[in-house]
Amino acid sequence: GVDLEFEIDHLFGLYGVGHLPINEFASVYALAGFTQGEATASASYQGVSASVSDDDTSFSYGVGAEFNINSAAALTVEYVSYLDKSDYQITAFSAGVNFKF
Repeated sequence: GVDLEFEIDHLFGLYGVGHLPINEFASVYALAGFTQGEATASASYQGVSASVSDDDTSFSYGVGAEFNINSAAALTVEYVSYLDKSDYQITAFSAGVNFKF
């Protein structure tokens, strides 16, 4: 059979973020900006292989929420649409911890 592989080589972005506080422990936010990314697709069949790389730039947007644990740390959850083109889309849900120092 054919062995197919798709790999995102990198994503770089620049975003502006606006927070709307709900109370002292939580806020919601929106982000907007631009993302540049590069990806490689490879295929191999019976010892013959080929690959192609491409890069693209797109307007990016997302929403999230931040929950303060204490004055030095917060939990975040967010959804971001990084690249949105007519033939593909790269989106992500993420969760994280922010440490303030």
